[in-house]
Amino acid sequence: MLRTALPFAAMLGAVALAGCQAGAPPEGGNASAVNTAGMNEEQAAMAEGRAVKPELVLQQRWQQMFAHPAQIVADAKQFGFDVGSYTATNGSPAYQAAGRMKPMKSDSGAVTVMGAFGAAGASADRADMLTFTFDVTVKGDAKGKSARTMLMTPKRIVSGFLSRFQIGAGDTITSALTQRNSGEATLHGNSIRVVSAPEADGAAPAHATITVTISRGTAPADTAHKA
Repeated sequence: MLRTALPFAAMLGAVALAGCQAGAPPEGGNASAVNTAGMNEEQAAMAEGRAVKPELVLQQRWQQMFAHPAQIVADAKQFGFDVGSYTATNGSPAYQAAGRMKPMKSDSGAVTVMGAFGAAGASADRADMLTFTFDVTVKGDAKGKSARTMLMTPKRIVSGFLSRFQIGAGDTITSALTQRNSGEATLHGNSIRVVSAPEADGAAPAHATITVTISRGTAPADTAHKA
């Protein structure tokens, strides 16, 4: 069963709450004596008995997603994509998980959605770019409940996929996917771009291709805690 995506604002609130509930510093009250090398921000805050830094937590979560290509592919398969392993290409990009278009689960004869997923990167232990591609075809009345649900497939999948890593797409991208328009945003040093051709502006054109590209940023380069 797919996990439900958390609203982005709720994620930020949960991060802040975790900071308020951080444990006390070691006996003697000297937080600086704690060795936090190799810890992420949440672990370090708990060890030092201080509030977490929410922005750093989210930066690290994004970087941790890119740092686990095998998990990325496994989660994409859980959402119904037909995608191969993340392997060397002997070309450019150096590593890639290639996907093939396939029908996504359909409960509506009026709307069909084909989907593909791919990941690419320069090294075996890190992906640099994730791509979701959806071909949406409307063959009948798209006003019914099942048809409207199918039209929300790109938003549901992208949001659900990111929630596996405790991150979100943000308001700008969520709105673009909901309206089936184009949009672009930078989140915690990483970029997400939605290209919808043609743009639907909430309507249902006979056919549209929606491409979502998520590109890794470089902040922070090291996800381990730094004092």
